[in-house]
Order: sequence, then structure tokens, then C-alpha cells
Amino acid sequence: MPIQPSGSRDAPSASPPEPQGWASQSQRLSFHQGSEGGGGARGPWEEFVSNPPKAAHVALAAPHSARFGNRTNYNMEAAALFALGGVRRGEKVVLVGSHWHYLDILRRVEDLLKAQPPGTVQPSWRKRDIAVFEASGVGSEFFVDGMPDPERFESFLRKAAGPSGRPIRVWNNLGELLHESGSRRASRAVERLWHQFRDGGRCTILCSYLLPEDDLEADVSGLRVALRYHTHLVRFDRDGASVAQFL
Repeated sequence: MPIQPSGSRDAPSASPPEPQGWASQSQRLSFHQGSEGGGGARGPWEEFVSNPPKAAHVALAAPHSARFGNRTNYNMEAAALFALGGVRRGEKVVLVGSHWHYLDILRRVEDLLKAQPPGTVQPSWRKRDIAVFEASGVGSEFFVDGMPDPERFESFLRKAAGPSGRPIRVWNNLGELLHESGSRRASRAVERLWHQFRDGGRCTILCSYLLPEDDLEADVSGLRVALRYHTHLVRFDRDGASVAQFL
């Protein structure tokens, strides 16, 4: 586990509160799995993750088959589309994950750029459009006594954004890593800080989570406290992909 903050693990709440403002309807999107060659998932959902609403805080929840190295790697595919969408908009893109996470995302960005029609202007992350950070290093940078420190968190984000003043979009799975390690309180605190940063500035955030495929509904219920800090939930399951909005 890349992040191992100190302190005891939190016991899951017996009855977590409902998310604030769960929309009465969710947008149902068609879904098509890519070929086994590694193309990943393709469908109308890709437009949403490429160009989410301004200052959105999106939770991306994929089944466990999406773990790194598997054929249907929905999280990494979506993260690459999210990153490339930011580059195309002239935004600063920040990736926070394990070494293998961001290498896979960058490789997918390269593949997406190569697939563009001839003559298309192709932005490049080599021009520092995309900044990458190791999740373990980030955790040690702004965690104090097992919890994220708001001032250190803000300092990290300002450093990551750089001096350009451009809008930024961030992909990360810090909340998921903490949630899986049992540090539920720290996971909720991280998501709350992301939300506060998004709410106060020009930042769009995509947070990745993994769900077990045998009981998706139960696991979403277990994430409800963390999900209350997000504006949208993108979810993949056997029936397709859906986008739900938290108002």
C-alpha cells in the first residue's frame, strides 16, 4: 500500500449517513468493452471523463477487474482520457498515484495522441502539461499523525499547480488507498480537502475507487460517507456505465 499513515485504523460505521443531495435520477450511458489487446472500455462515458463540468469533484468507481495489469482497466483508461482532456483545454494536469499508475496513464495518453487524425494539433505532456507525484511521497508530505493537514495539503497543491495560474485538474486515488487500508477517517478527510480546494478555486478532480464485483451495491453503501464530498459518481458494472450527480 503506497500510503500508510500512522495511527489506528477506523472501524467502519454501522450505519453511515446518506450522501448529501443524491440526485433522483442518474444518466444511463451505453457501454462497450474494448478488445483484449488493451484498448480498454469505450463508450459515451468517455466524453464525460474527458470534459467533466467545470470544478467537478468526480468519484470513479470501477469493479476489481480494473486493477492494474488486467485487460479491462477502466480506471486507467478513464484517467488517461481525463488527463488528455485537460491538456487539450490548456489546463495543468496533476497525477497522484503509484509509480505504475502514472506510467500506465502516461502511456495511454501517448496512445490516444497517436490515434488522432493526421493534421490534428497534438499537445504533449513533455512540455510539463502533466505533473506526476508518487502517492507515498505525497502522503508523507502533508500527513501529520495519520491525518492530512489542511495547510500542508494546500501548500502541496500550490506547488503542484506551478506559477502559471492555469486551471488545474487532478487525478488521484488517495481516498481509495486509505479506504482499503482501513483508514476510513483519513480517507474522508482527504476527500473533504479535495472538495474544499475544488470549491474555492479553478480545479477539477477525478478520484478513483475499486469495487468488488460480487456485491457492488453493498460496497457503494460502504463508500457513502466519502462519496458525499463528490459532485458526481461514474460507475461501471455488468450492465454498463452510469453517471450519477450529487447536488
